[in-house]
Amino acid sequence: MRRKRADIEAARANVRRDAEIIALRIEAGESTAAIAREYEVNVLWLRALIDTWGTRRTRHKRRSKVECEAARRAFVADRSTVTARYDGGATLGQLQRDYGIAYLFIRDTFATWRIPIRPPGRKAERG
Repeated sequence: MRRKRADIEAARANVRRDAEIIALRIEAGESTAAIAREYEVNVLWLRALIDTWGTRRTRHKRRSKVECEAARRAFVADRSTVTARYDGGATLGQLQRDYGIAYLFIRDTFATWRIPIRPPGRKAERG
């Protein structure tokens, strides 16, 4: 269902009203996609607007191979917490974001640990 023009304009007005706060958030490294979701505006529209403000959008820094390996080692070392969180309902995506590692690494590690993978987006059933 398409949004009404008035709703779109109201969301854009909220962005313009909060321009200073948004500029600070962007300069602090927050992604424009996250802000666009929060304000319910199109990310391309938001990026174009931010560019007119003169606010510099930063690119996310790629991690080195050493940093990636350290994140994977931390995940494996934290096995009991990881499995408790997964059993408690955390999704693979949540674990991926929290530990900063690839989904495939988590999936392969769970296979090694003999932990069955739930279908995507499914939380553990309580009972």
